[in-house]
Amino acid sequence: MFDIVGEIPYNLLLISNYNFWTIEDEIVNIISTIPTARYLIEYVPSEVILAQIFNDKIRFGKLVISISKPSIIIAPYYVIKTLKEWDLIIHNEKIISEQIVITLSKNICEEKVIAINSFDLSSKLFQKKLIAECGKDHKTDFSYVKIRELTSNIPKVMYKSEAEKLGLPYSNLNISVDFYISLFKNASKIEIETYEKLREVVKKLK
Repeated sequence: MFDIVGEIPYNLLLISNYNFWTIEDEIVNIISTIPTARYLIEYVPSEVILAQIFNDKIRFGKLVISISKPSIIIAPYYVIKTLKEWDLIIHNEKIISEQIVITLSKNICEEKVIAINSFDLSSKLFQKKLIAECGKDHKTDFSYVKIRELTSNIPKVMYKSEAEKLGLPYSNLNISVDFYISLFKNASKIEIETYEKLREVVKKLK
């Protein structure tokens, strides 16, 4: 469901929507320019981002690690909106509008099985699209998987940047998600410096 990069203990926690794994090297390179930054980066689906922030825990199967407050969040707008309503962030900025696509399919109504990430906004938006195009009575089985590790020829719902990174043929679904970067309150000098660098560079990378 998610990936994690970095070291423990850390003084900077970046929680990012999972599709930004496509520019992981670039993100790490940016953070590495700050000598005192010891970072931990999580790539997780949008629903998991909120669950972790409000539960203060990272779960790896049966292993549970308590976390301090996040430093920086990269997530869809509805996640950022929730954090703003709870007065948890001091700054946010839109960085990209990302397209949702389906691989290996020309007609979603003809597919019997489609792979989705059930904990991400992309799956909810796709299922609405499926009903709108194919009708409420249309039957499709969903495979709930870590999308980029699925090697079979099942069509996959993913973000455009992922499909292009993996070299997969895809069809555009005419669905987009606005992603924002945000800085948590009471940020340290290291967190502020990292945020400023990331928000300027990530917009150019995606």
